[in-house]
Amino acid sequence: MSPLVTFPGGNPRQLWWVCVGVCLFVNYLIYCCFNWQISRMLRSDTSAQPTTQSVQIDREQFKIALRNCDESIGKYSALRSHLFNLLLDLKQQTDGPWKIQYKRDAALGDPTLPVRWTHAVSTDFKVEGLELIAGVAQIKQPETYAPFVEFELIGPEDSRPRKGSESERIQMRLSILLEQMLENMKVLVRSLAVIERLAPQLFAGINLAPISRLALTIPVFPYWPQVKGMTRADFDKVTADEKPLLDEVRLTLRRMS
Repeated sequence: MSPLVTFPGGNPRQLWWVCVGVCLFVNYLIYCCFNWQISRMLRSDTSAQPTTQSVQIDREQFKIALRNCDESIGKYSALRSHLFNLLLDLKQQTDGPWKIQYKRDAALGDPTLPVRWTHAVSTDFKVEGLELIAGVAQIKQPETYAPFVEFELIGPEDSRPRKGSESERIQMRLSILLEQMLENMKVLVRSLAVIERLAPQLFAGINLAPISRLALTIPVFPYWPQVKGMTRADFDKVTADEKPLLDEVRLTLRRMS
């Protein structure tokens, strides 16, 4: 049997068909590569741009966040003012002075919320196995919006409020109020995070500085600066100092609604 192609002196007809087959095969490869490249470009463009459905979902989430944020800011102002009044009432009780005690486990917090870190400095602290010593210790605590337990008032000589006393009623009201403030704070923090994430996409050029400042400066649990030595004038000043930022945030929310 003679070979398909022979050089020199091969069959010209066989050689022509071989060339035609090679050309067709090369053209087919070029066609496949071209289609693959076009498909990849189309997929890239589609993934880079949000779909109409995803944009609609983002808009609905944004509207809910705006409404929740506005409502929770109003609740925060009212609840915190009530909290300060209760603390002042507690200081006036003759069976005190009372110290507020509770327990929280940061590991039991809400993992879907951004963690806030707070820093404090203590000048007297205990080292395991040693007595109370003087020094400086920096305390770093995470705010994970965990629930609190074993809330109670501790009085002189480790005493507790008497049954039916005004101090016991204040203890109960403080516990309920702090639960309401904690739940409201979860809503506020979550809505602020959603607004910061979606607003640049939906409102180009919007000034989100008030939103970011509130997210950074909003108080953490238990939502009071301190109790010892605080007067009504001090608490009123705390409320007055934060009011301009809260008003600015609500104005920003109104502009985006």
